[in-house]
Amino acid sequence: MKLILLFLFCLLDISAASNNNLAVVELSGIPDLDNSKLKKVVNFYIQSEGIWDLYISALDLLAVEDETQYVLPAERLKVRVNDESWVPIDTEKKKLYSGFDSCNLVLEYCFNPYWQDRVVKKGYESEISITLTNGTIYPSYCEPNPVTPGETVKIVFAKEKVDSALLRVLKKDKVFLEQIVYNDNQLYIETENEDGVCWPEGEYVYELSSSGVLFQRGILQVADISKTSGAVEGSLYFSDELGGYPFVKLYDANKELLVKLEDNKALNFSFTDLQEGNYYLEAGSEFYFTKEIGPLYIEAGKTLKRDIYLTHNKPLEIDLAISPKKIEQG
Repeated sequence: MKLILLFLFCLLDISAASNNNLAVVELSGIPDLDNSKLKKVVNFYIQSEGIWDLYISALDLLAVEDETQYVLPAERLKVRVNDESWVPIDTEKKKLYSGFDSCNLVLEYCFNPYWQDRVVKKGYESEISITLTNGTIYPSYCEPNPVTPGETVKIVFAKEKVDSALLRVLKKDKVFLEQIVYNDNQLYIETENEDGVCWPEGEYVYELSSSGVLFQRGILQVADISKTSGAVEGSLYFSDELGGYPFVKLYDANKELLVKLEDNKALNFSFTDLQEGNYYLEAGSEFYFTKEIGPLYIEAGKTLKRDIYLTHNKPLEIDLAISPKKIEQG
């Protein structure tokens, strides 16, 4: 069964974003038997001067198919801001976040159905209302972000193609780059100049406008990711007699699932570009027990080595080694 969840944003007091349907979010997929969540991340840029509050509310979830309406409570939807704790969305408007001046904001939504929810209907929809008390909010899709100097950045600025759009990149309020794109909904930026010199590390503001109307604004971070992120990798020694496919899962410090690798990818697993902090691994097979490993502390600029043995006759063993991700000679 395929489950589709469509969020329709009613952005109150936010005229710039309400004209850009990038704010529409779709969640699709098949939840695992362990009630794993369907998630979607939306980036917003808030342009404001002074203190502001962000409020959110939602209608109940309604079945998309069938003549009879099937209703789920809005609390099945959850949201979190900038990797903070998950907050259930309610039909009553509640304060989600407070801030000061302009900033980037990452909102992550998830739909966590119960077992009986998944077998009744194939699709649901809801309307989420977001209210900003002071300023303007713009949808912002820019990846990767941060970007390593010299690499290419992709910016998606609309769902449908537009006749033309003007990109302006600013650094310290001065125009750093201008670029025009025709008959498209996305563009690419090279963070390396024609003379081969990479952009300096730092914060860049990008703006997109069409026919003189600003419709997207965001912040691009240029930084050497190898200096600020780490990795964990290793081999899963898996006996065929266990049956089923092997898997390795990576969880954050709050036990939220980040990535799941299966089959051959699990046998030689690698999780990269991880921010410094605690993580958990879970290894197992489709028909065999699973084992949690952690917490594992990932250091910036280093790769943590973990080999996992999973067999009938041998208990779980772990080999540990730490190797530098980058070595600079003096």
